[in-house]
Amino acid sequence: MTVRILNDKIVVNVNLANPAVSAAGLDIPLIFDPTLTGTITNLTKSFVSYSDLSDTFDNATKINKAADSHYKQSNSVSTVKVGRAAAGDANITESLDNIWNVDKGFFRLITTTKDETEIEEISDWCVGKPVQFHASVEVTSDKIDELDETDLASRLSAKGNVNTIIHVHHQAGVNATGASITTAAPVGTAAAVATMTSVAHGLREFDSITISGAADPKLNGNFVVASVVDVDNFTFAAKGAATGADTNNGSIGYFARYEFIEASLEGLLGGLPIGTVAWDAKTVVGQVGIPTTIISDSELEVLRNKNYMTYRDAGNAEAITPDGFTATGEQIKNIDVKFWLEANLAAAALTAKKSNPQIPYTDKGFLLVINPLQRKMDTQIARQGINPLNNQKNYDISVGKALDQDPADIAIGKMPPITIVYRIGDTVQTIEVNVFGIR
Repeated sequence: MTVRILNDKIVVNVNLANPAVSAAGLDIPLIFDPTLTGTITNLTKSFVSYSDLSDTFDNATKINKAADSHYKQSNSVSTVKVGRAAAGDANITESLDNIWNVDKGFFRLITTTKDETEIEEISDWCVGKPVQFHASVEVTSDKIDELDETDLASRLSAKGNVNTIIHVHHQAGVNATGASITTAAPVGTAAAVATMTSVAHGLREFDSITISGAADPKLNGNFVVASVVDVDNFTFAAKGAATGADTNNGSIGYFARYEFIEASLEGLLGGLPIGTVAWDAKTVVGQVGIPTTIISDSELEVLRNKNYMTYRDAGNAEAITPDGFTATGEQIKNIDVKFWLEANLAAAALTAKKSNPQIPYTDKGFLLVINPLQRKMDTQIARQGINPLNNQKNYDISVGKALDQDPADIAIGKMPPITIVYRIGDTVQTIEVNVFGIR
């Protein structure tokens, strides 16, 4: 497996006149549906529970399915935002720009689209913003054989889209809700099964389907969940008269399950202290891991080396990739810490600015900014998101002398870079904090 290392340095730019992100939004996800132009009055809306969201988006919608994946997890935060496009938007970028202009109070961005071109456009939009974008795409063995420098993760990596995470799943990404197949024989018979080929309807192995009978809607229960055992056949338990089966010709309604593994992971880890939890060896509720019959272990290794996040079916030991990586190979935990520090260091610096509207451009004046930054670093140490640097100190923080700075920087209140050195795991990491506008 490819060995990945942390970046040598994280650069955090803090503009006291225009903070990049609110620290309060770091645990809030936003589900963005690029096809949605109505339903909610404003471009975003907050919901405080699954029930609350379901009153607006029923369980046939992809927004509901993504939210359900979030809320099923034990650590999920209660607030979920939904974002939509405006009717006149020219493209997804314009839609997201409009959302960003009115609401920056979210951190992890999830989308309902499975289209790789649209996912790439969203990823491009996220560059330079304090947003961590999670998307998922279907990957099959035939697609793995075709992976090269032009696949989605490779394209994003080449562009340096460091804050995008691409998850893969094995369910078909088709939306066949409401479709049906009329059978030429009673539901549950061999003749009926023979008429239903999944190839023609976009279903994949292990996708789930629902079966209902025309004369008896219950058909041995309100819904019968069956499996597509291979690419040619549906199968389900035989239904006899004793079990209340429909003895008349019926229809078989089917749907390809839309998977939002990214929403499940966000729900599982989003409510925990940011940057403190590794993404490896996690099991989520309500998701089916990729079985070896769909993607082999060697194929899985190919995906992981391309920086795709995977969820393997391994009995009771389903797990994400060994730790989590973005499309560029950066550790997700590292990105988490960067955004946490960017937001909280900005908030700390703003507090210093409010308490001291005229921060003098002197060494003592610099301490008015550095001291609250140290307190935030102490908080992250206490949360165990950062490891002690050595036995003597938790981290090292330093800044240049005021008298040594360029007159042009002094005139605009640009401090010399504040350098913070700390440790994540066994890796020593450097943060460079550039503070503008102290005067």
